[in-house]
Amino acid sequence: MVLWAGFLGALAPGAGCTSSGGAQSCPVAPVDPPCPDAAPSFAEDVYPQVFQPACVRCHSPTGEESKTPLTSYQQIYGAGGVTAKEIYFQVFQACLMPPPSGPELLSDVQRQKLLDWFACGAPDD
Repeated sequence: MVLWAGFLGALAPGAGCTSSGGAQSCPVAPVDPPCPDAAPSFAEDVYPQVFQPACVRCHSPTGEESKTPLTSYQQIYGAGGVTAKEIYFQVFQACLMPPPSGPELLSDVQRQKLLDWFACGAPDD
């Protein structure tokens, strides 16, 4: 399943993002990335290595962004959760998440893991 097909055309790559002072750089993700041979696991790779360290501090029931909790697969991607398009836009197009002024920024490895997970269909495993 290729998750990117269809909606990334509407989010055409731009010049990328940088924060003030150069603290964060947001290279724009490829439009149709391939799923790697070893698909990342949500439970073992994506949640503990991307969402937990970079998102949950604010996006939890008691955080500043409690209206958009990101503490489970269902909240992140499942029914009623944040959509792949929104996550892609916030992380890779607008460079708004995590906030450039915040304490947690995504590394290139974390960004790639997130892209790989989406490219593989964002499985819940």
